[in-house]
Amino acid sequence: MSCRSVAVFLVLLLSTSLGIPLLGQFRPDQSSGRGITFANEALSSPFGDTMGVGRISGTVRTLDGHPVADANVEVRDVERGSRSVSGRTDSQGSFSISNVAPGSYEVTVSMGVDEAHERVQVTSVGDSTVNLRLPRKDAGEPGGKGSTVSFSQVSIPPKARSLYEKASELLLHNKAEEARKKVDAALALYPKFAEALTLRGILQDSTGRRKEAIEDMQQAISFDPNYAVAYLALASLFNSSGRFQDAAPVLGQVERLAPNSWQTYFELARTNIGIGEFAKAIRNIDHASVLQGKDRPEFHLVRGYAFLGLTEMPNAAHELEAFLASKPVGTVAEHARHVLDELRANTITASR
Repeated sequence: MSCRSVAVFLVLLLSTSLGIPLLGQFRPDQSSGRGITFANEALSSPFGDTMGVGRISGTVRTLDGHPVADANVEVRDVERGSRSVSGRTDSQGSFSISNVAPGSYEVTVSMGVDEAHERVQVTSVGDSTVNLRLPRKDAGEPGGKGSTVSFSQVSIPPKARSLYEKASELLLHNKAEEARKKVDAALALYPKFAEALTLRGILQDSTGRRKEAIEDMQQAISFDPNYAVAYLALASLFNSSGRFQDAAPVLGQVERLAPNSWQTYFELARTNIGIGEFAKAIRNIDHASVLQGKDRPEFHLVRGYAFLGLTEMPNAAHELEAFLASKPVGTVAEHARHVLDELRANTITASR
């Protein structure tokens, strides 16, 4: 394979969202305003291949009744293996995970070294609730060491929050222009609204305004350093801009805040490829696959290039074939097919 072909493939691989648009990848959770939910894949649930029919919601409080803000929440699918999704509690200690298929789930909440677990059964449309307690007397008190949500985010006016939630819903119905108006209105009311800044950044990038998108996400992080979605969106934009050295430290924060999100390791793999760490890329994309519960086509594409970097050509060809079987059309597919054709031609030449 020529160096030029590999370089072209690398540019295309790392300058595209690979079929995981930011607009669908980051849907704000409307109950807590902070969790990461999954609204792409034709609105599929992270826990299965079909549309989820329920919701797991609940609260996290200390033993003496104070809400625990910004506690990590992990929901693991007990019946279908290792699939899981994570988020964080809001300023009232509440959380909500949407689009959950019927089944048995284990909910784990943690803050520092403190942890609590409870099993919950999702059986029908509506909420399955769970209320957990953490042994932290000061976790929910103002200024307590467990209260890590920035004051600016606790102070968001209800009207701004409502506008932001309307923008999120509009985006789900592909009404980006209307969504932009709502999110602008939310920010006019409260300029330090981290979730709204992140959503506006995503909208900015969808219209080709990447510089402005990055600025919005950096602002979101400055106003709320614990908002994992802003870090993840920013890292994705850095990767797509070829700024891999910039993406790496941002993803370090994402890994701390959202260690069970498959997108975290997908973006880490893209960064690894960009800086030539091909073996690490394979480990990270494999971990993303475990967390997601299945291999997405884009995972095969990332592995394919990582194997190319390691000069493991048979493995590279196998992964590219798997990608093309699922995504046979589009610019990325055309160049993947070109690289695969060159791999096959070189294999035939070498065997003569």
